[in-house]
Amino acid sequence: MPSDWPIWSTSQPQASGGVDTGLTLSAGQARRIACNAGLLPAVLGGPSLPLDLGRADRFFTEAQRVALATIYDECAADGCDRPYAWSELHHEDPWHAGGRTDLAKAVPLCAVGTIGASTTQPTGTA
Repeated sequence: MPSDWPIWSTSQPQASGGVDTGLTLSAGQARRIACNAGLLPAVLGGPSLPLDLGRADRFFTEAQRVALATIYDECAADGCDRPYAWSELHHEDPWHAGGRTDLAKAVPLCAVGTIGASTTQPTGTA
């Protein structure tokens, strides 16, 4: 037990943050990293950016990727445990079939997850 912990403490501190590679952080570590990087917590907001683009744009934006990181910790493919940072955003409904570039329709898949997803769907719909 670290020497600066109170004597009455019987357990290690709970992790209060995490990074997209799976590393857990204490509240203090998370605050220091966010402060040094100039980040705003999602609960505090920041500049308003559109997260639902419909058919106006084919590719997902950085704002959508950041927002989706609050939902996903890893690749969305069944059984895949690769970190979210290794994923690319894909359309749940294929773009060529009228899929929309909306946050609710974004699916993070790593290279392995993408291969698995494309083999479980009918040809031409991945």
